[in-house]
Amino acid sequence: MGAVGVGLVEAGLGTSRRLAAGEGTAVLLVGTCGALPGSGLEVGDVVVVARTRLGSASVLGGRADFPPPMPAEASAAPTLLARAEAAGARRVTALTTLGITTDDALAAELARHGEVEHLEAFAVARAAAAASVPWCAVLGVANPVGAAGRAAWRAHHVAASARAAEVAAAAFLVPA
Repeated sequence: MGAVGVGLVEAGLGTSRRLAAGEGTAVLLVGTCGALPGSGLEVGDVVVVARTRLGSASVLGGRADFPPPMPAEASAAPTLLARAEAAGARRVTALTTLGITTDDALAAELARHGEVEHLEAFAVARAAAAASVPWCAVLGVANPVGAAGRAAWRAHHVAASARAAEVAAAAFLVPA
């Protein structure tokens, strides 16, 4: 399929455009994520997103609400999830945040609601749901979430992406 876009809005639009053009009967998102504090995840680990949630700190902290008709969670297709797990990915809940969390205190607050931060998973999941196709996300951990995250991502994103691609290939590519 190819790149869908960076961030919540662009990833949703990109995925929707590709699916509307008939590009695929399932969505496999492969990329990188940040590990939230206390998740037990290390740089280089590979995860599969079982559930993604919108990660608004104000909503998760009870200071704001999403309107009731608005979806705020999405679950991966069980069959795709099982294949990624069998290939070695660890099942997680991903928080899809609007921006990269650069504050350690905020990272700790978000960690009560998931194991990883990923800016696109929820939008991709919703686009897949709108097209009635199954989805799954396999992500390589490139950094801890918080103040040190950006520098760590720069240092590790290529290797983390490659590791996620290896696990995704083992899970979903049919041997020749």
